[in-house]
Amino acid sequence: MRRIVERGRTDCSAKRAGAVFERRDKSKPKEGATPLGVAPSAEWCMRDRRLSGLLTIGLGVLLGAAPAVAQTIPVDENNVEPTVSEEIEAGGEWADPLVLGTPPRTTPQPRFPATFTNAVAPAGATRYVSVAPQRLLDTRRDLGAPGPIQARQSVTLGVAGQAGVPANATAVVLNLTITGATESGFVTAYPAGQALPDASAINVERPQQTIANLVTVSLGTGGAVNLYSWGRADLIADVQGYYVPSTSSGPGRLQPIAPRRLLDSRSGAKVPAGGELELDVVGLAGLAADTDSVAIKITVTDATGPGYWTVYPGGAGRPEVSNLNIGQPGQTIANQVIARLAGGRLRIFSEVGGHVIIDLVGAFTGASAPVIADGLFVPIAPNRLLDTRRGARRPSARQSFEVPVASRAGLPAAGIAAVAVNVTATDAAPGFGSVWPARNFRPNASSINASNPGQTIASHVITPVSSAGFAMFTETGTQYIVDLAGWYVGSPTATALPSHVPLPVPDGPPELSKYTYLFGFTSTGVRRDQVNPPSSVPPVRWNPCQPIRYVLNLGGYPESYRADVDEALDRLGSATGLTFVSVGDTAYMPQDDFPFDPTVFDTSSTRDLLKALDGTLPYDFVIALGNESISNAIEGGVVGRAFPYWASNGARLPRYVHAALIIDVDDVSNRAAWSGYGVGQVLLHELGHIVGLGHADDPTQVMNPYISGAATYSTGDLRGLWQIGSARGCV
Repeated sequence: MRRIVERGRTDCSAKRAGAVFERRDKSKPKEGATPLGVAPSAEWCMRDRRLSGLLTIGLGVLLGAAPAVAQTIPVDENNVEPTVSEEIEAGGEWADPLVLGTPPRTTPQPRFPATFTNAVAPAGATRYVSVAPQRLLDTRRDLGAPGPIQARQSVTLGVAGQAGVPANATAVVLNLTITGATESGFVTAYPAGQALPDASAINVERPQQTIANLVTVSLGTGGAVNLYSWGRADLIADVQGYYVPSTSSGPGRLQPIAPRRLLDSRSGAKVPAGGELELDVVGLAGLAADTDSVAIKITVTDATGPGYWTVYPGGAGRPEVSNLNIGQPGQTIANQVIARLAGGRLRIFSEVGGHVIIDLVGAFTGASAPVIADGLFVPIAPNRLLDTRRGARRPSARQSFEVPVASRAGLPAAGIAAVAVNVTATDAAPGFGSVWPARNFRPNASSINASNPGQTIASHVITPVSSAGFAMFTETGTQYIVDLAGWYVGSPTATALPSHVPLPVPDGPPELSKYTYLFGFTSTGVRRDQVNPPSSVPPVRWNPCQPIRYVLNLGGYPESYRADVDEALDRLGSATGLTFVSVGDTAYMPQDDFPFDPTVFDTSSTRDLLKALDGTLPYDFVIALGNESISNAIEGGVVGRAFPYWASNGARLPRYVHAALIIDVDDVSNRAAWSGYGVGQVLLHELGHIVGLGHADDPTQVMNPYISGAATYSTGDLRGLWQIGSARGCV
């Protein structure tokens, strides 16, 4: 690293500094080269006019270069422009390139979880054994049971001793499909020999609909399960795996993962009808090389017509089974799959074509994992955890709420790492729902999708839990029913933040020195760049007592990127308590010499500065998606750049009043947006700079100058964001 300080320079031809990401193929900058975040000239050129009074302005430059610019400007009452003082101090730091890339597949230990607690196995604990998908039941062909099943009747399906499932298995994972139904209704899967529970496994909305759902069900008398159907229908069941008793194990233990996006084809081309794609799950997610299988959520959207999708091990022959069924063109539908891997990979086949989204929610260990009890599964008979229809109020659009699990429905008071549940949305409006550990950031992943008004649809969900249980979100407002199928042994996920309030405790996240401010100020008003924040140096920040309005330029990229921007701002808002409001789109694309639209905000115009301080500009900042061909601000391997601008009129403390950021989408479009290596992480990093954070010398933090797989804000980031958010009051 090298530090540059320039004084008294007012060369308008010099490039303005900016926040910089660099691509993987860029080496560390050489002496004399334009480096990551270098500020060859950080001051802003201003026309030679004078006003009375004092106006102090400054440019905050991000990600590696944060020159501290302080300017004292005499002002008179004429409506003319200010001039700079004779001496200006500017400085920037060179930082190593930000590296984008897939974690090495040779990682010796899984990244999830970081530590093991070696819990004591409770009674009934089991480990998971995956199998190549195999059909066990098809009543259309009299396989497993004669069909169809008659209305209000049950069929007993023998499982133990069939399709590779051993006699000592205590639970099974089936992909259950209903087809040819004569009426709307549901199917319940439960242990043979037990009474029919108040729970459902799959729902059918209309006659002749074909729809699938994953089912985890305990085996009952004779190693069998009962399948009860409300209406006359054919049933198909494909075995995905089974659970056998275990008090400790290396393989077959679940590592819960808060939903993490691995693939979203909406950023590119659809999977064609009859097409396949292969996904390197171990490489993308940084899992142990011998990971046996993964729990994923597969969502198909904008389907080209009715048909099915199949998930199976990479490199293997495609089995005659299905995981997801499409009923109509354009439909969006999801299902969970516990998919066996081969060489760390899985394949996805599409009969009809469409866009596909893959979210990782868990991984099952291989033989190299330590022999402990964490991640073992305790199956139970279906038991209802939640039914919002029996509550006082229907969940409204964009509402989140928590579902406690400890000491409920037969669960213990402690030692729960995750649960397996069946989530049913009913009386739904078209939209999605999400499930994730309570009091953590809501992930950019859906758990259930409704495509028709009033729809009833079910989805199997494996979700980590925190001490507060799990959280649920509804995009458009829906009733939810949740039935428990079992739980996984281990420590709950640590709580971080609720999804819709600034912080759970008054003091914010733990006090760590893993964050910096771009600009702080002392009692004498001296600005500093990249401030290592002692409590005596408060940060320059936005006013949290008014909404921060933004506009978006998608730059011609697909509409799906708008959701990524929304998600990033949701996470930033949760961490800071700041309110971000969209006020429309813009065609303005930030450039190196003109990061701000001159028709909206001219940095040399006192009138515009006063408008910014008064909040009367049309908007406060712009988010732009682009590439090197349309903006010179991201040339030469730059992935992202951000420009915050602060001002003070003397009566108020310095605060940010305008900003812009731009991301080179072409550099990250081949990465899943929220994998920790894609556009989501870049957005979070640059937005952190926009609100006033500098770099953190910690690879677990998003604000680290290297992309290291941190998919969302971590503890140090959160502490810094809290300090520059609403915690300190209005400015």
